[in-house]
Amino acid sequence: MILMGLNLLTVALEAGADHVRSFSLLMPLVKDELCRSLLQLLDTEKLPVFAATNRLCFLLFEGLRSDLKFQLEMYFLKLQSIVTSEQTRISYEQKEMALESIVQLWRIAGLVTEIYLNYDCDLYCSNLFENLTKLLLENAFPVLGLRSINLLSLDGLLTVIDTIDNNCVYRQAGGVHQKTAIST
Repeated sequence: MILMGLNLLTVALEAGADHVRSFSLLMPLVKDELCRSLLQLLDTEKLPVFAATNRLCFLLFEGLRSDLKFQLEMYFLKLQSIVTSEQTRISYEQKEMALESIVQLWRIAGLVTEIYLNYDCDLYCSNLFENLTKLLLENAFPVLGLRSINLLSLDGLLTVIDTIDNNCVYRQAGGVHQKTAIST
């Protein structure tokens, strides 16, 4: 039942995430009840529910992140705690999905810069960019052998470097934005 509800919400956000903020009665539900419930669902041990929750969170924060600053911070902190957890109830697959969700969000154009400016430069927020970059750095280099978490972390770090490079090119061009294709 939970999975069906998550799939219905996913379809709704895929179809009209841009229009949600125009409904003043709907935004408080999204900010409070929906985000709180999604963060609670990240504690599940069921991989399909965990994956559907992360997909829904991605769509939510991709389209409405300017309205969900606190919720985005809590989501990143929750994902960080899952990746770094030593609890046996959190499987390797969950850690991998959590790290993949972080990297997927970081691929959104301009999000890395937004995270630094809106969280690390804010006195009342955590140093989200710094903490997540450290997390990626710690997981990028294998200790016992190359695993998918190492590759995902390296991909996230390369996304940060690519964002910094794009911002430098943008500034050197005098503010004229040049689109660059990211090859994978």
